[in-house]
Amino acid sequence: MNASIKAIRIHFKVSKIEISAQCYLKRFYNNLGFNEVGEEYFEDNIPHIAMIKE
Repeated sequence: MNASIKAIRIHFKVSKIEISAQCYLKRFYNNLGFNEVGEEYFEDNIPHIAMIKE
């Protein structure tokens, strides 16, 4: 995952990465520096949350 984050920043020249994470993986993404944004929502009948890493 760290290699993917690095590749996104290099190839797309962005400082902010936004993802749609399944809620049960919030802690995993928090440990990578992502923070929750907004409320939970359903995508394909699975609870998700928007997350951003700056």
